[in-house]
Amino acid sequence: MWKVYTIKAVHLIIVIINVLAVPVLLITQSIFISVPVITVIIGLSTNETHYCVLTRLENYYRKKVGLGPIRSFLDDIIDKIRGR
Repeated sequence: MWKVYTIKAVHLIIVIINVLAVPVLLITQSIFISVPVITVIIGLSTNETHYCVLTRLENYYRKKVGLGPIRSFLDDIIDKIRGR
């Protein structure tokens, strides 16, 4: 079970870093560099067809401990906040 929580923690750290990268890129880089990079970050984070490797790994360990799979990391967090 600790592996599931470790993967969740790493996943959350990566999401936080990506969110923090947006204003940092806008401040420190030219618009010609920051906008395409931000577009890629947002596109990969919200694309339904892109299946994150960490989500796949988390689902593997969730299955081993008898938990059901999650659709995506952010959906799982939102469902937990809503109490589902």
